[in-house]
Amino acid sequence: MIRIYQINDAISVLIRDMEKDIFQKIIIWLLVVFFVSIKKIRQIVDGLLFKFGDNSTRVKIARKMGVKIGTNCLLFNSGFGSEPYLISIGDHCEITAGVIFITHDGATWVFRENKKFLGSKFGPIKIHDNCFIGLNSIILPNVEVGPNSVIGAGSVVTKNVLANSVYGGNPAKFICTLEEYLNKCLYNNRGDMGINDWDGEGQKERIIKMFEKKTDEKWLICSVFSKRFTI
Repeated sequence: MIRIYQINDAISVLIRDMEKDIFQKIIIWLLVVFFVSIKKIRQIVDGLLFKFGDNSTRVKIARKMGVKIGTNCLLFNSGFGSEPYLISIGDHCEITAGVIFITHDGATWVFRENKKFLGSKFGPIKIHDNCFIGLNSIILPNVEVGPNSVIGAGSVVTKNVLANSVYGGNPAKFICTLEEYLNKCLYNNRGDMGINDWDGEGQKERIIKMFEKKTDEKWLICSVFSKRFTI
């Protein structure tokens, strides 16, 4: 009888230990799920704030992601990829909506089956001071954009961009120097908008009148030329 009681006691202790172990595992699993959920919720909230927030909010979130950003930058809804810590943006830069920074070469996927190349190729991206990156442009790994440069909308930048220059196209190529671009802007000046105060009082009316005047001038020139040829 003593042996039977001893066996029963041992079984009871074993069951209690197993219950404790299972209970501990459940608690640990629940804590992991909770913290993962919190992290995921924060990521979703940050994504929404980055998309719909103001400029200062986007800059803060980008820095939180690991992007190095200077002062006085204008940042719209852009994509910093899976390695944002490899991206550096200088002072007084504008990154427009839809710009995508790619810091790794995902095409190495095709080598994984034969085991000759595992992983990926990584490369940093550096945007120097006073640069403008146009709408929906793509910046590839190991690219450096020199200071005072402009990237045209929809460009795919595969190589380094010279300082004080304008690039555009797919792949992006040199178009003109910054000085030449400035002269074009001065030659085709559409009117002094003050300090680019987009929401300034009366600016909408001034812009509309400005283009109406330009259109009238073009029609006048066309009518003069047509009269010359008909006489």
